[in-house]
Amino acid sequence: MQANDIDSYIRQIPLFAKLTPEQLQLVSQAFEVRSYRAEEVIFRQGEPVLGLLTLMSGQAVMLQLDHNGIQQPVATLIPNQTINQEALFSNEVHTGTLYVQRPVQALKLTREKFMTLLAHHPELKIPMGLSQSDTSHHINTVYFKGQRENEEVLVNTRRHWWAFARLAWLPLILMIMLWVLALAVKQPVISPMLLVGSILFPGLTALYIYMEWRNDSVIVTSQRVIRIRRTILTFSNRISEVGIQSIHEINSQVPSNDPFARLFNYGTIELKTAGDAGNLELDLIPNPDQFQQIIIEDRKNYEANLAQIQRNAVRAELDRYLAGDTSAAEASQPKNKTSAPPKPKSGNFGYLSNRIEMTNGDIIYRKHVLFWLQQTIVPILVMIASAGLLLISLIISNNLGIVGVGLGIVLFMIGAIAYFWTDWDWRNDYYVVSDDTITLIHQRPFFLENLRDQILMERVDNVVSESSGILATLFSYGNVRVSLIGADESKLFRNVSKPQEIQQEISRRQQRVKQSKSTDEARQQREIIGEYLNVFNERLQDQGHGNPSPNQSQPYTASIEGQFSNSHPGTTTTPPTNTIPGRPAQPDVQVRAFGNSDRNRPPGIPRKQFPSKPSLTPGVPYNPDSPPANRVPRFRPKDTQS
Repeated sequence: MQANDIDSYIRQIPLFAKLTPEQLQLVSQAFEVRSYRAEEVIFRQGEPVLGLLTLMSGQAVMLQLDHNGIQQPVATLIPNQTINQEALFSNEVHTGTLYVQRPVQALKLTREKFMTLLAHHPELKIPMGLSQSDTSHHINTVYFKGQRENEEVLVNTRRHWWAFARLAWLPLILMIMLWVLALAVKQPVISPMLLVGSILFPGLTALYIYMEWRNDSVIVTSQRVIRIRRTILTFSNRISEVGIQSIHEINSQVPSNDPFARLFNYGTIELKTAGDAGNLELDLIPNPDQFQQIIIEDRKNYEANLAQIQRNAVRAELDRYLAGDTSAAEASQPKNKTSAPPKPKSGNFGYLSNRIEMTNGDIIYRKHVLFWLQQTIVPILVMIASAGLLLISLIISNNLGIVGVGLGIVLFMIGAIAYFWTDWDWRNDYYVVSDDTITLIHQRPFFLENLRDQILMERVDNVVSESSGILATLFSYGNVRVSLIGADESKLFRNVSKPQEIQQEISRRQQRVKQSKSTDEARQQREIIGEYLNVFNERLQDQGHGNPSPNQSQPYTASIEGQFSNSHPGTTTTPPTNTIPGRPAQPDVQVRAFGNSDRNRPPGIPRKQFPSKPSLTPGVPYNPDSPPANRVPRFRPKDTQS
């Protein structure tokens, strides 16, 4: 079946009816083509629903158990009918059993793939009738901002409580000092004020220390490890994250010079990646050994799930091939992207845009508009002042007015050149985030500088967003550091708007590249298996046995199984029909079960009786006290004369 035919079936599903052709192409890649034989059960009543199912050909009947425990038909499914659409958004259970009457070819979309699709392409929510801020379609509960659709939070913790308690002595000392000072000063006004201050200031100090401790958190999910550190006084915010697939080594260490570490059971966790710049150190973590084991198990589960996905893909490909679907291999091939030059999408391109989304999915980020204003404010003021000077000089008619006009023109030209330079400098320093690469571009006017640094997305090791200062907090700008595998220094996005969103975008695309790479590897495995099957098919055709399709094989019927009832115990009778595709039928023979000592004895011949101890020499009785007769010694006896 061609890809266009699959898209036409998906288009008829109400949920995807309003998608554009480009969006529909993205959705079609998440669907799987499944084939079912006649009299096969697709799912059973009471089983969990895995996702949406729509029929393309064939016929199936829905059966339900009545009060007597008998399955009764309640509905018939024909092509272009869709069931279980609600299962894409919530956990459901099958209310019936779907039984295939005629061979069925169907499209299946699992809830996991659907949620992954929405996580990578949130722009699909609006055409599907989903709100951008609606979280009712999440599989898991949302614990933090930026949590992905199919991301499960395993651990959401903070540093050990001792990180707060070890600083609690500061408010206590401050309280004691104020008490002593209040007792020493015997003034009727100052002494009560000091007593009130001994409660107020230490309380505020303790509250600040508590808030600093509470704002630091560590989150371990099924896909990554996130460290969030916030400082109230400096208005700094630093978020570091490492993909679970990028962690190569996990070290747990209890500080030997800290006597409280063993007493209260806290330590340091170090996550090592392929590059030193991407390493992540987590200090004062409670139960460090248990925390280390959680990450180890998380990585094992991630690899196991990835391997299971690949096995399922290979199994599905084999099922399609064995079912006679010759287009399965073509459908698994990656689709080529359109070669049209990318253009900015309508509605998000302005003169001072910080974020520009292109038609090919790339996103261009510039520095915050505040830095454009910082660079261009002086040239703008010069041009405004020169324009005012020109206006005043034109009003004056004497010689001073002519001088003012000339001076105004010169100042305006200087301001215009300076504005052109600074505006060019801001506009041509930008960062391009695409599906496969990250590009950092720095240009200067008149070809004085043209730097272009391109990074492969698969080389990204760690992504950190950081902002510091009251202005950065108010105007929401900061830096994004991208650590690379095998690199000592990280790449830096300087003074960009909303650095956390950029970090999440890079992280999402990095995860998508990892999944795409795994999919490509699985596709290559399927292609290899397909080549083996094609060669096997050609060999059978050369031998004149035809195409080994499962439809040609004849199952064991009740009459054939009845032949086994008349056989002796321990025997197996092969049916007279050809049960192996492509091979001639074998005659009706009886084969004894493996392990019987006389399995080759013809029927009717009595079993030969052997003595309890066989003789080593024919015709000579066995005597354990005498050496065997007529037997050549194995080793030559030693020469007694030497």
